[in-house]
Amino acid sequence: MNIPVVFDSYARLRNSIVRNRHSSYLRFSTFLLDIVELLYQSGYIAGYKLDVNNNLSISGIIIYFNTASDVFRELTPISKPSNRVYSGYRKLMRRKYTGYELTVLTTNRGVLTRSECILQHVGGEVLFILQKR
Repeated sequence: MNIPVVFDSYARLRNSIVRNRHSSYLRFSTFLLDIVELLYQSGYIAGYKLDVNNNLSISGIIIYFNTASDVFRELTPISKPSNRVYSGYRKLMRRKYTGYELTVLTTNRGVLTRSECILQHVGGEVLFILQKR
């Protein structure tokens, strides 16, 4: 996992949320592409596009949000480079779920949501929690 790219993306997304922007530009990483695809499948973003350079290399990801009122309210990073937070399958099941948040974990099976981890009986590193408006 490329930690500087992930935390840079957290900051860019958080700034876009605060300023009620309809899109945001993120530096490219295959790990970030997995996260963006998960957000798209969960309905938290309207779409995304890969930004390609002249030499046909991918330089970034452009994320499009639904509408200003539909954008998620808060992005809270849980795991940090200085403090990794891991959660097992049983601990994920015990946590109260409100339905208005999306917990994203990285596991040995890829980037998954909390509900997917429970269905597959796996735990992993808790990356962040998104709360919807």
